[in-house]
Amino acid sequence: MVIIRCPEEGCDAPAEITDRWEFGSTDGPVAHVRTRCLHGHTLTPRVEQLLATAASAARQSDAA
Repeated sequence: MVIIRCPEEGCDAPAEITDRWEFGSTDGPVAHVRTRCLHGHTLTPRVEQLLATAASAARQSDAA
């Protein structure tokens, strides 16, 4: 089980990654995950989006 911050904008609840998969593309495979948070948000972001969101959140918390 992997717990992260909910990727829904404005939601800071814990979320679980419930599934992982890849879609093929002309540039190679694109990794996706399915997340579900305590508030019921279910999202399927690309892994690169999830990592960028986490890095942005970390920079904002460091600046505060």
